[in-house]
Amino acid sequence: MIERSTEYGLEWKLTNLGLFILKEFLSRSVNNSNNNTSTIQHNTIPIRMHNVTFRFDILSSIDNESIRLRWKPINNGVSKCFIRYPDHTLELTKSPNENESVLEVHLPEVYTFDPYQGLLKQYDIARHYASLAAQRLRLVISDNGRLVKKPHFAFERDLIALYLATFQTAEISTVGGGRKDKAWIDSSKGSGEFETNDINYAYNYLMMPEIVMDIQKAVNRIAKQTAGYERHYHPIMTDNN
Repeated sequence: MIERSTEYGLEWKLTNLGLFILKEFLSRSVNNSNNNTSTIQHNTIPIRMHNVTFRFDILSSIDNESIRLRWKPINNGVSKCFIRYPDHTLELTKSPNENESVLEVHLPEVYTFDPYQGLLKQYDIARHYASLAAQRLRLVISDNGRLVKKPHFAFERDLIALYLATFQTAEISTVGGGRKDKAWIDSSKGSGEFETNDINYAYNYLMMPEIVMDIQKAVNRIAKQTAGYERHYHPIMTDNN
């Protein structure tokens, strides 16, 4: 959660993960009287969410004279332009055809304890950036955006992934997902981590400790119940003998 820095002499500073954990800890300390917190918020395993891009349709024409940008020609009269900021990147695609120009907002990686809430928060942030861009560039864009591609959800320092990554790579198609939904182990950060582009699979993986505990409780309950039945049906332990 901390890293060494020599930018201003020798010092230690929080990583993005460390800053996220600290903010969550302080937030929960303030709101610890709230008893309506869901189970997922008590989980201490954060997810790193990346590869998040939202697209907004450009409904107005793009005036090249009023918007001085560096356009790169692609094909069939289509041009692209990238505007990079410290916390996001804008990608404009200008098409000669009406209603085919788009504005895409690429967001940096973030940490979250809930993939659903995290994705909704990223969408709100993308809408904010898209609205600011439309004002600066004098564009009219759609009120709502859409997810361009499926985000990736990574579990850092996962014990299973760290073990498997030492001798093999692994990838599976997730059950119940789309045709391209999968889970895999890679080394994008560190020696190995578990990653998926299926938000439902990420949620189930995050809830795995609670699910295993529920299964254990159910098994114990069944074992206790069957032990009572054995007393009446076992040929040696029945009351008639």
